[in-house]
Parts: sequence; structure tokens; C-alpha cells
Amino acid sequence: MISMKKIADAAGVSRTTVSFVLNGRYERDMKISPEIVRRVKDIAAEMGYVRNELVQSVVTGKSKVIAIVAEFFDFMMPMIRGYSETAAKHGYSITLIPRNSHDSLTEALMVAVKYRVAGVLLPGLTDAEKAAVSPRICKYGIPISGITCPPLMYFDQIRSAEIAADYLISLNHRRIFCLTQPNPITDQRVAGYENSMRRKGLATRIFEEKSIEELIAEKPDAVFCVTDCLAMELLQCVNRKHLFVPDVFSVVGFGNILADFFAPPLTTISEPYYLTACADIENLLSIIEKGKPLEGFQPFVGELIIRDSTKHKTESEDKK
Repeated sequence: MISMKKIADAAGVSRTTVSFVLNGRYERDMKISPEIVRRVKDIAAEMGYVRNELVQSVVTGKSKVIAIVAEFFDFMMPMIRGYSETAAKHGYSITLIPRNSHDSLTEALMVAVKYRVAGVLLPGLTDAEKAAVSPRICKYGIPISGITCPPLMYFDQIRSAEIAADYLISLNHRRIFCLTQPNPITDQRVAGYENSMRRKGLATRIFEEKSIEELIAEKPDAVFCVTDCLAMELLQCVNRKHLFVPDVFSVVGFGNILADFFAPPLTTISEPYYLTACADIENLLSIIEKGKPLEGFQPFVGELIIRDSTKHKTESEDKK
């Protein structure tokens, strides 16, 4: 292992100078000329010096690791890739701390504290989960998105849902129902659906998951489902009745999770999971390193992916 003393001897400077240069503290804590900084870095690179992050975490009391605490589902792989690639770009790594829905979030966060992580991300945190976290978590001084620091509003759920509803309206549908399951995120999507319907002077009808049979019996022109999973349930129910989408009504989902494998392939809003994960890490690192969140960030808006579950309603169908 190449030591700082060997680098100092080769560069003709003190070990303290080498330490300040290689730890990036030469501008903040000690004025060192650019020539010496360059010489120390060049010699360190030639000798093959690699900074020992484990030792650094012992000295500073925290590591350059970001913890992701969540229930991990298959669709989250693009998010995990975004987390890891963005963290690596800034010299950090990530650790995944899984928790089941019955696990205490406080216990999972204490695992992150034991790892001496630099910060924690909690994707999909609900208000109820946030309220249940023990206040003692805050005393450790670790930035925790949604708990000790505000999360980044990285995705415009409302505008994205408006795009879905606007598309159904453009297909000449007027009796457009919304199928939902209540939680803070899907509530925003419902709000987007309601915005679009009211702008066109159309009545809103909102059904929950347990009311799918009732929804079908009401004979809508189209249904906006706030998740692709709900859309799958709806399509399965329709198929069991030997009815066919989009002949009976059009269906739009939200998420683009395996939606092209549905029967029929599902028109949906594609959520940019990778990009939002990258933004999440950038925001947390800004809090860790600069003491403030990203400024001037414009939330992403979902893309409409048109497939076979929607079609234009003709005048003859209107008269039926």
C-alpha cells in the first residue's frame, strides 16, 4: 500500500501537505500553490495511490455511502441504476436496505445509521410512514430525504396525468372514468384527471379498485387507471366477461411497467424512473456537500406511449 509519507518524500513536501491535497482540503483549509498540488497529484497517480475510504469513514464518523431504504420491486431497477451511476460520478456508492411493509421504518433507518452513511433516500415515502418515524433519528445529523430534509419534487404527477386525460378527450371520449387506489402519489394523478375533465366541462367519475365491476357496468367511453397494475386488473376483469378493449372502452395506464406485454398492449404514461433517481441523488448530495437542495430544478413530465388499448370513438358509436 502506497503511504502519504512516500508521496511526500518523492514530492519534497510534508506529509500534511500531501494529506490536504489528496483529501481536497488544500483550498479551504490551507493555501497550497497550484504547482505543488499538481506535483503531488501526479506523483500519487504514478505510485498508484488509492484513498482508503474505510479509514476516512473512521476518522470523519461517516462514509461516502448513500443508503436507499425501500420495499424493492422489479420495476425499480432503472431507479437503482440511476442511483448508483449518479452516486459513483460524485465519488459515492449506494447501499440498499430492504424493508417489508410490516417492518418498522425507524428500525431500517437505524441500520443506515449503523453503516455511518452520508445520507438516506426513501423513495415512495407516505405521510403516515413519515409521521411514524421516531424523532431520535434526527439527532444523528444524517440528511434523510423526506424526514430531516425536504424531498425533491422531481416528477410532475398532476401534469403527467393531465396528458393522459387530454389524450382520451382528444379521441372523442366524454364518459371518462378514473380507477384509483388512494395514496399521496395516486391522489395527485386523480387531481390531474379532474383538471382536464373540468377544463372541458366534463363530469368526473372516480372508482376505487374494489369497484371495478361497478365501473364496467356503468359503460364508460374510456378509463384512466392511475397505475398500470390497476389497468391490468381492469383488463383481466373485462376479458373474463368476454369483452374486448378497446372495443368496449379505451384504457390508459400510468407507469409503463411491462405495459407492452398486456393484452392488448397498454397505452400509458411513461415515468422516467432512471432520470428521477439521478435527480434524487443530485439533490441529496447538494444537501450533504453544500447544505442546501438543488435550486431551479424543473420537474420531469411523463411521456404518453400509445398502444392498442385506445381508439378514437366514431360518430356512429356515439349514437349507440
